[in-house]
Amino acid sequence: MAAPVPLHNLQFLVPVDGGMAKLQAMIPPANWNPEQQTIQWKIPSLSHRSENGGVGALLGRFQMTEGPCKPSQLAVQFSSEGCTLSGCDIQLLGTGYRLSLIKKRFAAGKYLADN
Repeated sequence: MAAPVPLHNLQFLVPVDGGMAKLQAMIPPANWNPEQQTIQWKIPSLSHRSENGGVGALLGRFQMTEGPCKPSQLAVQFSSEGCTLSGCDIQLLGTGYRLSLIKKRFAAGKYLADN
C-alpha cells in the first residue's frame, strides 16, 4: 500500500435550519452565512503529520429560536496530488516511447453525507 498523502483545500459545508438566534462557538474557526443559513469550514491541508495525526472534529454550536435542527446533508470537497484513489499506475513497455513527467491528482467534486 502506498504511503498516505495529504489532502488539500478541504471544505465542509453544513446547512443549519431552525432559526439560528446566536452563534455560540465554531471550532476550528468557520464562516457563517446568515442568508443561506450555512456554516463552512475551510482547512488548507490535512495529513497524518497534522495535529493529532489528522484526526479531529468540527464543532458548530448555535442557540436556536425554532427548536432543534433537522439532520441535513453535509457537503465535502478536497483534492490531493501525487497519487490516485485507485492506486493505478502507468508503465511503458518497449523503447518506442518515453515519458518525461507523470502527474497524478484527484479532486472530489462533492461528497454528500446523510445522518
